[in-house]
Amino acid sequence: MPPSRVRSRLESVSIGLILFLLLFIFAGLFVIVEGLRTAMRQGLLPGAAMVAFGVFFLSIPSGALALLIYGRREARRQAERRAASPDRPWTWRNDFATGILRPEGGAETGFVTVFSLFWNAAALAGAWAGVREYRQTGDWRFLLVLLFPAVGAAFLYWAFMHTWRRHRYRKSILRLETTPVEIGGRLKGTILIPPRLDPAAGFKLTLDCLRRTRDSDNDTHDRILWEECTRVTGPVASWPEAGTAIPVSIQIPAECEAWDDAAPDRQVIWRLGVAEDVPGANLEQVFEVPVFRTRPEDPARPREPLPEGFMRPSARAIAPASTRALIEGLPEGTEFVFPPAGGLRSIPAFLIALAVTVGIAWGISKAGAPLIFPLAVSAFGLIPVLAFLWSAAGEVRVLIGVRGVKLTYRLLGIHKTWKAGPGEVLEAGISVMAQPRQTPSYGILLRRRNTRPLYVLAMLADRGEAEWIASELNRRLPN
Repeated sequence: MPPSRVRSRLESVSIGLILFLLLFIFAGLFVIVEGLRTAMRQGLLPGAAMVAFGVFFLSIPSGALALLIYGRREARRQAERRAASPDRPWTWRNDFATGILRPEGGAETGFVTVFSLFWNAAALAGAWAGVREYRQTGDWRFLLVLLFPAVGAAFLYWAFMHTWRRHRYRKSILRLETTPVEIGGRLKGTILIPPRLDPAAGFKLTLDCLRRTRDSDNDTHDRILWEECTRVTGPVASWPEAGTAIPVSIQIPAECEAWDDAAPDRQVIWRLGVAEDVPGANLEQVFEVPVFRTRPEDPARPREPLPEGFMRPSARAIAPASTRALIEGLPEGTEFVFPPAGGLRSIPAFLIALAVTVGIAWGISKAGAPLIFPLAVSAFGLIPVLAFLWSAAGEVRVLIGVRGVKLTYRLLGIHKTWKAGPGEVLEAGISVMAQPRQTPSYGILLRRRNTRPLYVLAMLADRGEAEWIASELNRRLPN
């Protein structure tokens, strides 16, 4: 869509919303004026209450109006940048164009703070009413509302840590040596942090390529397409404008996808995260990074498409000190055996999940609810039960031989097998089996010719172990 049409559509929507907000602003001003009149005629206390309510009522639409006006101005500037440089999308954002990037997290901190304040306000009001009812009736069940202020205290601590971390590291920046970063090149730059930090284990750097989608309910979902983790263990330098300077140097494979945010419901986002446990507020910073494909591709050597989320193992993958996988030589080939991820340690969690599911379904049934409700609870409760059961007893086997590749899942005597003929499996790679900002676990991915890959749900916690296993699989695959 041309920038002029985007701008006109945005302005037409904004004008109607501005008129709607102006009605509430006038209503807030009217309440303030009436409050001043009440203070002059009936007394200071009722008038001050009306004025306070009017100011609160006025602040919400006024803030929304200010944000809307600012958004319209930014949309106009971005439309002008798009029209001026349609083939250079990294110039559409000031931070991408200059190579000086600031961390995310301001909106999250604001949400956490506002949510905790509203929760505690409602919880304290409910606790006051519950205590009053307990004094009047003597029924101890009214005191259960005191649990809500206890949870509110945890929310306040959560908001305090977010705010402290935001205040401590709010002036952090990432300086790129070159912008944009080229697909197939190397991300090089320096993360500058105001306070001096010297963790013994260094700093963990994570570069992610995410597929961000939006469903019909306007909820966003992130899936990791590619990820690289490294650690800066040496002493960090000190710059004049920052106490801590962390060097960044990460190679980006040529088959990765470039930054693409043209379609709101399907985007490709690149993010660089730095994290480490330090005294006080832990360091957790995330920067959006401009990773684009600026050089034209060689038509004689077209880029090989890879499955979404497929990552080739490192060429320098080495055998870990210990591994959960077993490699067995059989007459028909080589078999990789992945025993249960949790083993006996998952049995208590499995029993707890099963007992909670059965207890809730039984309680709903005894309360006289229709049969559909306990059945629905049981259906949803089976999800964690099956997850714990798989962790406790699930086994994965991959057999590679002259007849091709056979993938088998086994659980309590039940097994499911997928087979691929000779030459159908092209290579083995790894895939991140977790959402961003969660503890990552890695699975093995078998890329097949002209069809969907096979997922080996081994759920490995160590990336080095996963890359070594993928390399061993590739070494045994027939050429």
